[in-house]
Amino acid sequence: MEDIDAFNARQVSLRRDWTVDRLRQEQEEQAVANRTLLELLSESDLQRPFDHPRRGRITVEDLWSTIPRHMQQHLGDLKEIL
Repeated sequence: MEDIDAFNARQVSLRRDWTVDRLRQEQEEQAVANRTLLELLSESDLQRPFDHPRRGRITVEDLWSTIPRHMQQHLGDLKEIL
């Protein structure tokens, strides 16, 4: 499995030359995909545990609850760059 820092570095390098509008478009597309996936999950799906590379054993629901904070962190990073 790829290290999370290596994954993030690779993703940044792929997007380094993107415009803000292109980054925003990707974010909007991902938000739609996330909402669609969340609507398909059952309660038992949400309670399913898995091993997160940094947080250890968590449930799918735990992971979903971190997404807003995670996105705020990345938006803060982008604001600093701009």
